[in-house]
Amino acid sequence: MTFQLRKNSIKVALVTPSLYAAGGAEYHIACLARGLKSYGFETIVFCAYRSKKDSLGLSSHGVPVIDFFHPQEWIAKKINRRPRSGKTSSGPERLHITRKGIRRVLSLLNEVWAVAYLTLAFWRHRIKIVYASQYYSKAALLAGRLAGADVLVYTHRNLVSQRHSSVDIRILSYCCRMADAVVVPSEAVRKDFIEQIGVRGNDVFVVPNGIDGTSLEKQPFQERKTLVVGMAANLTPVKGFEYFLQAAQIILYEFPNVQFKIAGEGPLLGELKDLSQQLGISHNISFIGLFRGDQERAKFYCDLDVFVLSSLGESFSYVCAEAMAAGRPVVATRVGGIPEVVTEGVSGLLVEPEDPKALAQEVCKLLLDNDLRRSMGDEGRNIIETRLSLEKHLESIAKLFKEKLQGSLL
Repeated sequence: MTFQLRKNSIKVALVTPSLYAAGGAEYHIACLARGLKSYGFETIVFCAYRSKKDSLGLSSHGVPVIDFFHPQEWIAKKINRRPRSGKTSSGPERLHITRKGIRRVLSLLNEVWAVAYLTLAFWRHRIKIVYASQYYSKAALLAGRLAGADVLVYTHRNLVSQRHSSVDIRILSYCCRMADAVVVPSEAVRKDFIEQIGVRGNDVFVVPNGIDGTSLEKQPFQERKTLVVGMAANLTPVKGFEYFLQAAQIILYEFPNVQFKIAGEGPLLGELKDLSQQLGISHNISFIGLFRGDQERAKFYCDLDVFVLSSLGESFSYVCAEAMAAGRPVVATRVGGIPEVVTEGVSGLLVEPEDPKALAQEVCKLLLDNDLRRSMGDEGRNIIETRLSLEKHLESIAKLFKEKLQGSLL
């Protein structure tokens, strides 16, 4: 498939393994793809997996999305292997193999194919800048170099010390040597990245994620007898959902009518439903799945009185910022980049991780005080507008791109 791109625009390839709208990394790529046009860039998204539904709004904004063939997924379909039970229906079909040697061969096959395919695609589309995220970063950066791209940028979106093995660290080190710049979303990630990878600090740029305030306008709190507390995240161990459910049990002793909403999908869905049954709180818990577009996202936050994030590690936390954009107070854990998003005592309250009692105590404090909820919600919205807006994020990325382009011409 060919796409008509503006002749005088600077063409940028945004490479990501997935566009299933499951987390902050996908949302970050989508925001760049939609927003960089205003700064003289033409974006093309390259991904291995994507949903048939355009939940990230790329096609409606005229952003081309190119799927590159994934050998492992093709093999999975050919032999008709069923995905493991924890996988949600919204994700790609994968082949899960127990033998290490076969896994390595398939992984190598994926990488070789990705390099070959992306090299040709970048050359055909005259890509000037490659912006690589997550799994296929190594292949994308190498392909960019082979195709003659002027600028290679690697973006790292999580804490190295918590989520990467020694092999991953070697791969990250390779990506850093290949890239002209490394972009991270918070100072916490920058510090962690420098310590774990050993790169020079002046090669790592902190560009906080930006929130589109137009799709998450501040809404007044609803006058009702039943209060609502919610959490949104992938249903994975690092998000600490068990502590959220344990805190919910404690909160219900003080506020028996409170309802709890959980947005997201992931491998822990069945376990979390079982845990809510064991804790005797299943009647007060709603699992609502993934957001299917901006309207569902906005409605989720609008329906809340307090937003909670019980995560064990976060590089930035889009969901906390989204709750603040909607004017909702936040109770979150004091980990990673969260304190850079949630100003403690101003836009929300922070607790130590793995402490459901403390989490419940701070939520109850907000549920008891309508004025405090409103004032923290107002302050959160102000922080988004002045410091964490999508416009500021796009301006910072565009400035970095243009500076690196100018440097490549010297």
